[in-house]
Amino acid sequence: MTRRPRPTYAAGALVALVSVASLSACGGDAPPAESARPTGDATSSPSSSPTAGQSDSAGGSTPTPEPTPQVHQPAPLDAAGFGAVVDAGLDATQGADLTVESGLGLLSGEGRIDFRQDPAALEMSLTSSETGDGQPIDLRVVDEVLYLSDGARYLGVGVDSPGNPFGASLTDQLDPRTVLAAVQEAFRSGQDRGPVEEDGEQLTVYRAAADAGAVLGRIAPDLADQPDTVLPDEVVADVSVDADGLARRIQVDLGAENGVLTYTLEGWSEDVVVDAPPASQVDDLSLPG
Repeated sequence: MTRRPRPTYAAGALVALVSVASLSACGGDAPPAESARPTGDATSSPSSSPTAGQSDSAGGSTPTPEPTPQVHQPAPLDAAGFGAVVDAGLDATQGADLTVESGLGLLSGEGRIDFRQDPAALEMSLTSSETGDGQPIDLRVVDEVLYLSDGARYLGVGVDSPGNPFGASLTDQLDPRTVLAAVQEAFRSGQDRGPVEEDGEQLTVYRAAADAGAVLGRIAPDLADQPDTVLPDEVVADVSVDADGLARRIQVDLGAENGVLTYTLEGWSEDVVVDAPPASQVDDLSLPG
């Protein structure tokens, strides 16, 4: 069977991320390690699937629970309605504890996010199933500067700087507000799927289907431009909110080839603070233009 490099945005972000140690030690790029999977046809539209989060994912993403038909029949939701859910759910006056599982289970992170900044401020400990050593990498994003460290010192670079070796894709994919903004811009259809019970708590699920090419073009343009990238027709996003309207779980299904982005948000508070590391501990990560 013919095999080719796996065309996932998560793999691209991962290769860049696990090169941090080499960049720090050598001052240059480390050769990316290729991961492969069998070739396959594009998946059918996820909007016809019973739940988001059911892509053929090695990460084993847990599907969003289905509402009970006898209790609530899914109702149509337009773009403005979905946008209102997102705006309230990612409360711009608060922050929260954040857990992220990206793509095909290649990259995961735990930390916190402050939505009072735009783009959001992030502080996370990231690990990868592909590095094999389980060594976490400390990532922070504050005032549009990305900081990475696997030890005492940090490497820093402007998120939108031409010298950023990751581009903006890595930070875009870790911020659920940026990802859902891409879904809103490419919105095709939506549903109020009603109440479900997760871990003894009642949540309400809202779903949006969006043009996959447009979403990937926003959050992972390098992937979207690759001629061998296999995209589904649609991306499906499920946003589960609690009784206060705050987002507790977000799943963005990018198809079997690209996996599912899963965000879990807990401990919502106005007291979440994300600080940049001291300038004396930061070295320039920018690559030559």
